[in-house]
Amino acid sequence: MLALAGGAGEDARAGWRYRAPDTEVVDFVARTFNFQGGGCDGCSAAYGAWQVVSPRAENAAPAAAVWRAGEDAAAALLALPNVRAAVADLAVALMQDHRIDGERAHEVINKHIEFGGLIGAVEERAQCLES
Repeated sequence: MLALAGGAGEDARAGWRYRAPDTEVVDFVARTFNFQGGGCDGCSAAYGAWQVVSPRAENAAPAAAVWRAGEDAAAALLALPNVRAAVADLAVALMQDHRIDGERAHEVINKHIEFGGLIGAVEERAQCLES
C-alpha cells in the first residue's frame, strides 16, 4: 500500500484513478520473484506482495491479488477528505522548507488526522460506499 500511495495520491488530486492492467501487475510480480526488479514503486509493491504471500506460492496470482488489495486500500485512504487535506498541507510545507523532519511532518498532519485516527477508516469508507 505504501509503495502505491504516491500514484494513488496523484490520482486523487487529479480526480481520476489509473488502474494498471492485470498484465502489468503480473509482470512486476513475476520479475521481482526472479530478482529482476528495481527500486520503482511497482517493484517495491511487488516485493511487499511476495513478503505477504511467501515466495513459496505456486504462482504470481496470490501476490498480484495482494498488490490489488494494497492499491485499493491506498486509493480509498487517499480519497478521505481529512487525508487529502493533510497531504495538501504537507506538500505546502515541503515547498516552503524543501525539507522537513518527522516532528514537523507530524505537526502538519496532526492538524487533520489524530494519531491512530485512520485505523479502520478504509473499511468504514468501503461500507459507506456499498450502502
